[in-house]
Amino acid sequence: MMPEQKAGGRNLSLDYMRLVLMFMIVCLHVNPSGIHLKPGFSFNQNAFRLIESICIIAVNAFVMLTGYFQCQKSFRFSKLVMLEVQVLFYSVGIYLVAAAAGEETFSFYNFWWSCQPVITEKYWFITAYMLMYALTPILNIVIRSLNRSQHRWLLIIIMAVSFIVNDLTAKTEAVYFKDGYSYIWFFVLYFTGAYIRKYGFDLKHPFVCYLLCTLANFGLTLALVWAEGRLRLSEYHTVFAYCSVLNYFSSICLFTFFANAKVSFGGRFISTVRPAVLGVYLIHMHKDVKYRWFSWFKVLRSDSTQILRFFAAVIFVFTLCLLIDLVRVCLFRLIFKKPLLDKIDGVFDRFVSRHINKNST
Repeated sequence: MMPEQKAGGRNLSLDYMRLVLMFMIVCLHVNPSGIHLKPGFSFNQNAFRLIESICIIAVNAFVMLTGYFQCQKSFRFSKLVMLEVQVLFYSVGIYLVAAAAGEETFSFYNFWWSCQPVITEKYWFITAYMLMYALTPILNIVIRSLNRSQHRWLLIIIMAVSFIVNDLTAKTEAVYFKDGYSYIWFFVLYFTGAYIRKYGFDLKHPFVCYLLCTLANFGLTLALVWAEGRLRLSEYHTVFAYCSVLNYFSSICLFTFFANAKVSFGGRFISTVRPAVLGVYLIHMHKDVKYRWFSWFKVLRSDSTQILRFFAAVIFVFTLCLLIDLVRVCLFRLIFKKPLLDKIDGVFDRFVSRHINKNST
């Protein structure tokens, strides 16, 4: 079992990791080329390839956090409801602001479309995450039924399948992994986070392992870009698939490093910003916002200052979105108080007890 350095009942190191992971995710989205780099080995191209290799594990580790914490918690329907409300707040709110500012044409069809962000996969991550979270009671039953050896072999077998269908053949659709952009892959990450919580990973130097995986990813990318230009290969993007075995193991290494870290400072700061982390994603990846930073900071212009403009854009987007969502957090705390959330959970629990548990006896 992983040791925890707690402050106020929270593992501060993992809360800091959540913040770091979202910063990495913003880096992936602001990266002007990423996995779509043209052939070539200029300084800027290689720098962005290295940034991609460093940050590509962010989504995996972010989902693992849910498995780590939720595997020992009871399911709360109110959490699912509040996530939906938060997504709607930004999906509809940003659209209306953009329409009022003349940046978007207002129509009933577009408004109605903005009211359905989850089922329309407006945010692919949210759609997959909500499906996963809705099924956590079942996932936890499976986790509790497994001993350590069975749990470990489950992960080994799944990753062997992923290695065959992704790393070797680049056809992840065979098991609906979709390069890791699916709720099926999120199940794997949930099981992984739960394994780390229950048993831990015996890695003496997890951060060194993460760095080695990052360098291996970077080196493999360079080799495949070279081969693509000479052998006309076209599938080197699978190096950056979330379900790549290399990226999967790398995310475990970084997660283990943070889980073992002893952090005792900044408890008030991290408890304040923690609820606003997901909002950074919801704001900067809204269809009326995303990629505007390319023009704001001229990130696409390749010159000697491109890397500096890239990091300026990342810091700006991350900080601004975090501050905006902190306002949303304060607003929601005024509206959605604990008695209301408890009532929602109570209604759901009674429904389950009356219609589902009753029928199972």
